[in-house]
Amino acid sequence: MGRKPEIEVIGAGCAGLGLAAAMAEAGLDEIRLVTKEMPANRPDHIWGFWGEKSLQPAMRLARHHWPRWQIADEMRIITHHSTDHAYHALQASHWLASCQARLDAYEDSCVISQDEAADEVSAAIRFDSRPPQLPTNVLYQHFLGQYVTSDRPIFDPGCALLMDFRCDQSQGMHFIYLLPFSETEALVESTLFTAEIASDEYYRTAIADYLSRFYARASFTITGEEKGALPLCEIAQTPKENEIAIGARGGALRPSSGYGFVFIQRHIAKLMRHYQQTGDWRAQAAHSPLQLWMDRVFLRVIEGQSPDIPSYFVGLAAQLDGASFARFMSGRARWRDLAKVVWAMPPTPFLKAALSLLWRPARKGWVE
Repeated sequence: MGRKPEIEVIGAGCAGLGLAAAMAEAGLDEIRLVTKEMPANRPDHIWGFWGEKSLQPAMRLARHHWPRWQIADEMRIITHHSTDHAYHALQASHWLASCQARLDAYEDSCVISQDEAADEVSAAIRFDSRPPQLPTNVLYQHFLGQYVTSDRPIFDPGCALLMDFRCDQSQGMHFIYLLPFSETEALVESTLFTAEIASDEYYRTAIADYLSRFYARASFTITGEEKGALPLCEIAQTPKENEIAIGARGGALRPSSGYGFVFIQRHIAKLMRHYQQTGDWRAQAAHSPLQLWMDRVFLRVIEGQSPDIPSYFVGLAAQLDGASFARFMSGRARWRDLAKVVWAMPPTPFLKAALSLLWRPARKGWVE
């Protein structure tokens, strides 16, 4: 491949490496994958998603899955169950290693370069997954999680705690996310929705307080940490000619959701489907206009930082069964599911939020 490659993919993360592997498997060649760092050299972390047929390869690689999950606040705990849509935890390193193995099986199709990506497109078509530029004062979903081991069997490995609002709410909307991998091992995360990223000590204190309150009989050893911050805004782009943005840069992340893995996989599949049907590469919308509008309304409500917001989530969970909740959170809600969601929400704050969008549009992250 001494001449200019037909396809250039920038970045070897969830979007870039996954797309390059899908292209090679589809029989495409003359692919150049450009990355500063291969996945094996990066800190590991967990991706969560609900099971569905299209995600079976990821489901097989998952570290654990839970057919039951809970949403809780100080007033009530809602428990959902779904065998077909169990909640899964996937180590990013395992998925990226599988993508690397898929790509290696077609090593004649792809050259990997660890050079800096050129500013100008150096191939017939480029797919760019580099992190997007964001405006100031964007709302973030930011978190720090600790992998803990207890000195006695205390967790229920059959039930995940996805949102527990029984924690400090003074800094903004805050919940604890607890994934029990066994009776003695779990990932416990402190998650905030605010414009300012908290100090590491804030999250660690929140986790320690939570474990002390609900698992007081146990002593814990911290075996690792992970942290991150996801921008909760729509990503707009002004791409160069013959360039398509993918991953977060391409708007694959839902503005209101931290469940990016499933949306990135669908976006890759949509790009590949269009190419296989038409023989042409073209940017694809990752989400429907309705989904994006609902996200705008929801985020406008969150921006108000009402102390009632945790009850909205628990009320929503109470209106849905496990399958419909999983579909809604995964962006595959049916009309009946959406009707239940609307019915579950208090009308006044959401109507005000919807009307406010008429004169104060949602913020966008612009990618030049």
